[in-house]
Amino acid sequence: MAEDATIAQEFYKIRAKWDSITDIRWDMAIWVCEFQDLDIIDKFMQIEASPAGIFSDIFFRFASVYTTDERFEEDLWKEFLSWFVQGEDKTYDMIYALKKDGFLPEEYEVNADLPPTFESVVGEFLRLKELLPFDEDYFILYFGPAMHEKGFEKWIETKLKNKLPKDIRLAIIDIETKRAYPKLKNLKEAHVVELTVPLDMGSAMSNAMNKDSDGERPQAISSKFQKQVRVVMDASTKDDVDLQEEVDLMILYGKQLKMIAADATAHLTAAIAFSGKKLYEKALEYATLAVDIAEPELDTSDEAYPIWRAAIMIKGNMYFGFKKIDKGINCYNDLAKTAIRKKDAFYVMEAYRMIAYEEKRRKNLEEAWNASIFALQAGTNLPDEVRIASTFIFVAGTAYEIAQDDMMSDDVLESLEKQYDQYIGKDWPSKLVEAQAVQEKYLARISTFKN
Repeated sequence: MAEDATIAQEFYKIRAKWDSITDIRWDMAIWVCEFQDLDIIDKFMQIEASPAGIFSDIFFRFASVYTTDERFEEDLWKEFLSWFVQGEDKTYDMIYALKKDGFLPEEYEVNADLPPTFESVVGEFLRLKELLPFDEDYFILYFGPAMHEKGFEKWIETKLKNKLPKDIRLAIIDIETKRAYPKLKNLKEAHVVELTVPLDMGSAMSNAMNKDSDGERPQAISSKFQKQVRVVMDASTKDDVDLQEEVDLMILYGKQLKMIAADATAHLTAAIAFSGKKLYEKALEYATLAVDIAEPELDTSDEAYPIWRAAIMIKGNMYFGFKKIDKGINCYNDLAKTAIRKKDAFYVMEAYRMIAYEEKRRKNLEEAWNASIFALQAGTNLPDEVRIASTFIFVAGTAYEIAQDDMMSDDVLESLEKQYDQYIGKDWPSKLVEAQAVQEKYLARISTFKN
């Protein structure tokens, strides 16, 4: 680990790399990075898309998720329009900043009557650019990292082949170990540049956390506890460290702090570490202790619920792994009831999704059906962008399979299909097939481990 690595240092490496392409001609830039470097590169692009950016080009960050061409372009158009609805916080409002600095007329408004297409977005960008005194600068349209469907690369390829206006450039991030957009670099119709920069974010983050933990009292129990949590997590990946010894020390520090959150966190961390070592009985033991410590504080401490929630899920998965299905389902029932009380729709969905899957495996179709319907209802309460990137598609597949296997009426199937049209998209049949294959592979691993 580089002891002198800092987050600022890594950030400036990224900035310098971008600077290296500012004086050359290109149509699209692809950051190619390791997964752990994704966040800081995205943060750099976000900053450049705000008034705090230092480069002369004007950056715009889109967060829309690609599902189909038509839906994606509609979402891009809606997102574009949303930038012109002024909110109270002007910190990252580029349009507000341009008007305030006199670069854009106060009366400027976007033409919201255009069709919801990417061409409309580009056309409005060009109209906007004509009003600005930045003739030599480019508009960088950056698509932030997201769980895009496979067609996203083809969509970009089509836009590049159709020739973007000379003032418009695109940018994305791709993960080195699992390239999602490998073909774009070889396009003959456009100049695509790939940016790689050697970063040491692991060392930078560790150094930052150690510095933060030390503060003015490096010998304080709170500092020792924070450091020991990191020691335990590191030990879970090493064979030459006594994990139990490090866990015992972490728990000792947690108890000395005399805080329920610290004590419960110590036991939760121990459960995660032992699970990483595939010592599942130990993981179950510590997850159970974390649940028991946090549970009495659920209604009196805001910190207790997320710790309890994580621990009860580990506990449930351990029971499933040991084929103690009823005990595992009881854990997820407890999670569902508590998540409902806490108005935590995502984990209501997750709890009932796991119950539905396990009950379906046991051929208890009525119980599986009821649980899947509860999960779907919870999922519909999630924001669109959260639902699209969540496991909603998995439970949708489970519910549809049960409806077919149990030979339910056409009305039931039709009702499900209408919901899927609304909450997943018209291409839901193909998505369900792919998602179910992924879920089977993943959950089968949880259910077949041995200690």
